[in-house]
Amino acid sequence: MRRTLVVIGMAAAVASSARAQRSFTYEAGVFGEFTKFADTTHLKNGVGAGARFGIFVLPRLSLEYEAQFTPTSSPSQTKLTAWNNRIDAILNLPLGHNTLLLLGGGFTGTNYKGDTTGQAYDGGFNVLVGIRQCMSDHWSWRLEGVGDFKNPSDQTPGANAPTQTYSGRLGVSWFIGGPSRNSPCRAEEVAPPPPPPAP
Repeated sequence: MRRTLVVIGMAAAVASSARAQRSFTYEAGVFGEFTKFADTTHLKNGVGAGARFGIFVLPRLSLEYEAQFTPTSSPSQTKLTAWNNRIDAILNLPLGHNTLLLLGGGFTGTNYKGDTTGQAYDGGFNVLVGIRQCMSDHWSWRLEGVGDFKNPSDQTPGANAPTQTYSGRLGVSWFIGGPSRNSPCRAEEVAPPPPPPAP
């Protein structure tokens, strides 16, 4: 929870500069998540939550940090919490009116809080696919699937085997300070392209 509050605090700290700097768009959001761990980890699947903060450096490209946690357990450890820190680059590609396709990837670092086996940390690359629905210039909701791929993964009893962890999540995001030039939810950014001229 502390890391989630840090992300929200970061978002609040840049709110005043977001109003003054109109070239960039700042996004803050929260989400719920269901995580399926690889069978080789023997970790219990679970429901968690997280928060994100992103900066749109271009109208359709954001750099994003998120902190997310999922309570879990294993046959040998009953109280574990998987804390994920992700840094991603995400494309926002228009699909239709107010709808954008999200495609991205980056790095995931995981800390298994409560681990007593000396295998508390692992990391690897991730990929993301999702949908953003713009509800206004100020906020949108996001539905996403995320895959984390680690080789090796520490949470694999007896062997450092590669793992694949899959998550589905639903959340809401706000554009801090309102719309700006790089906002993906500006009307001209999410409108479908005009039809070609008639021959």
